[in-house]
Amino acid sequence: MKTPSLRLLLIALTVLTCTSGVNSWALPAPGVKQTAPQNTAKMNALQLKQSHYFFGDVETIASKTAIRMEDTGSWKFVLVARAPDWKVTVYRNDDKIYYTCPLETFLDGGMVSQFLVGRKGEFINGGSNETLSTTVAGVHVKRCRGSIALCEYLPAEKLVAPQVVRILYETFRMPTNGGVTLRFMQIKQGTDWMTGLKDSGLQKMLSTQSAKMVSVPVSIFDPPTGYKRSKSLREVLISKESRDSSTDAKDLFEIK
Repeated sequence: MKTPSLRLLLIALTVLTCTSGVNSWALPAPGVKQTAPQNTAKMNALQLKQSHYFFGDVETIASKTAIRMEDTGSWKFVLVARAPDWKVTVYRNDDKIYYTCPLETFLDGGMVSQFLVGRKGEFINGGSNETLSTTVAGVHVKRCRGSIALCEYLPAEKLVAPQVVRILYETFRMPTNGGVTLRFMQIKQGTDWMTGLKDSGLQKMLSTQSAKMVSVPVSIFDPPTGYKRSKSLREVLISKESRDSSTDAKDLFEIK
């Protein structure tokens, strides 16, 4: 019996590879770690860089199907929600913890208690309204001026979902006039509850440094994986370091 030639062995190996559907060129080299395919899908979304009187610097990226709010100041939390259920997840990357709740639950309680951020009316009624020349993604900014307050906002219909407007309102708790608030100021008269000092004058509650459309990966709206579920949303807002160093923080944010 003759030993098959090297040429015949190569032909047989080639036929076997083709009929089995295996792409031999796609096989990894020895010692090379295989990685799962990445989701590279992107979407266009409204990006806002804003300053809130309580939360500080916040970057919001929102569209007709999702929202992401990241506190880039001292709070360091991230909020994400997306269609179809719009379940809200708040997490922090330093402690790797998160909390998830239905949209309606979030809208009932908000990010913090009203003792810390009081809820103002969603609409300014009885004031003057005007359309400004400034536009974002072709949408004109509108201004509503009341007797003691001024609100500038983007009509939401062409830019973001109604659920986005509701989440923004319940987080910032200031008038939206049914849109996305860019600036809100009010005349303040009274006494500061923390210092007991007289506090009056024009107070800037929310300002916007940048508003534009951007292309972002769809994956930025996903909740994190591998994080530990927290007992409450309020616990996620305060870092473990702050919770451990002060009982006042726990009491102020009603953390048990």
